Formats: sequence, C-alpha cells, structure tokens
Amino acid sequence: GLAALNLAAHECLMVGDSVQDLQAAHNAGVPAVGVAWSLLYPSGTLTSQAQPDYIIHNMPDLLKIIKGE
Repeated sequence: GLAALNLAAHECLMVGDSVQDLQAAHNAGVPAVGVAWSLLYPSGTLTSQAQPDYIIHNMPDLLKIIKGE
C-alpha cells in the first residue's frame, strides 16, 4: 500500500479509464483522474458514473494537474 512507499493519499493520483479504476481511487482516498479517451465508456459516461476529481483529454493535462496549474 501507500504506507510501504511512505506516501499519503493526497500525494498520489490514480489515472483510470473505467468506473472500477476510479472507484478504487475513491476507496483508497486517492484523487481520481479519468481519461476522456476511454474505449470502454463513451464520452461523458465515465464522468457521470464515476465522478472523477479530474478529467484529462491528453497527457499534458495530467502534467498540469501534477504541477498544480
């Protein structure tokens, strides 16, 4: 777990393309990042079902989240 890595949940991000990925992030107390290009969930479905903290449309969006922009 995170304790083995000496990390707190707020120091991490979980990036996922499924409802299950984002639910796992929520269950762990980790901020959830949903990808807009999920093949499993059409546009908007992932965000309405899993309510991620962030949505990214490309990898530079993830970098912005990490940098706090």
